[in-house]
Amino acid sequence: MVAAYSESVVLQRVRGVRDRRGRRRALHGAQVVVDLLVVDTRAVARVLTNVADARRARAAAEHARSHHTSHTHNSITP
Repeated sequence: MVAAYSESVVLQRVRGVRDRRGRRRALHGAQVVVDLLVVDTRAVARVLTNVADARRARAAAEHARSHHTSHTHNSITP
């Protein structure tokens, strides 16, 4: 029997699990796959893509913010 996990379940696993002391511990993609054993690979790919996109967007926003506050916009645009 093949178990297909929904995107939300995979996302929960990607976001992190709690260890015995209740602390959150982030999992990496490979660990998620190993942990779930049988996974809907499309869901994992979608989630990992979303996570990467979110990270990129956050980094871009942070980058733009730092540029905006660090110098005035003369001829150079960040």
